Amino acid sequence: MNEREVCGLWWSLPDEVAVDYLAQVSRLDLVALAMVSRRHRFVSESHNLRALRFQMGSVEPYLYVFMHMYPDPSPRWFVLHPVQRLLKPVHSSLLPAPEEGSCFVQTDWGIYMIGGLVNGKPTSEVRFFDCINHTVYRITSMKMARSGASASLIDKKKISCLEGAGMSLIPQTG
Repeated sequence: MNEREVCGLWWSLPDEVAVDYLAQVSRLDLVALAMVSRRHRFVSESHNLRALRFQMGSVEPYLYVFMHMYPDPSPRWFVLHPVQRLLKPVHSSLLPAPEEGSCFVQTDWGIYMIGGLVNGKPTSEVRFFDCINHTVYRITSMKMARSGASASLIDKKKISCLEGAGMSLIPQTG
């Protein structure tokens, strides 16, 4: 059997229809569908599908935790499995640990990791952890290096980052 025979009806659906249909499927089922074919993976990982699922309220809550689990020497990300209620490690070689002293801001699409210490010096780096694809992206750096700062999301559009006398506003992406 070839991919076209396995996928059947999917090949005849326009992407917009497939996205509308998949917006109602659970995240765990989307992961399973993404393994069927390249087309399923493309549609199930699309930004349009993610936005539509969010608008429809079809996004299941997930809890991400960054922690150190003994005896593993390096801290890493974990996600609380929604059904088994167990912390599962996020497996990705492309997922670097946040810098020591970083602050975090949760958004609809993921987690911003802001500032921290690199070689003992504050950094102005800002990275975004995409919780759907488990990838990290570099975002435009802050104008001022910070470590141990506090940050919060303002009107779902900007992130305010405060430390001592300085403040930075970081436009949200995604």
